[in-house]
Amino acid sequence: MSDTALTPKDAVPAGAPQAESIGIDSSALAGVGDDAEPAPFSSVAPLIIGTAMLMQTLNATVLSNALPRMAVDLHESPITLNLAITSYMLATAVFLPISAWAADRFG
Repeated sequence: MSDTALTPKDAVPAGAPQAESIGIDSSALAGVGDDAEPAPFSSVAPLIIGTAMLMQTLNATVLSNALPRMAVDLHESPITLNLAITSYMLATAVFLPISAWAADRFG
């Protein structure tokens, strides 16, 4: 037996068509067969994003249920508060992905 390790090229039979000859871009195959380690926080990011979305949903639910009492305490009409809360929810929904991108980009 030889002490040399087999590479993916060595595993292809001599008469087999190459990737380019069957219309596959060889750059698309980069990393195929490699035992690359996954990113260290790859499973943490979806957990954080999911938790943020859960908190946003809970926040919307609490505000919606508390709206009539808040209107009485603040001496405002519920319609006025509803408009303010809707604006707040929309702004939060827009800036949540932007703030996630900024945190990822700038640390």
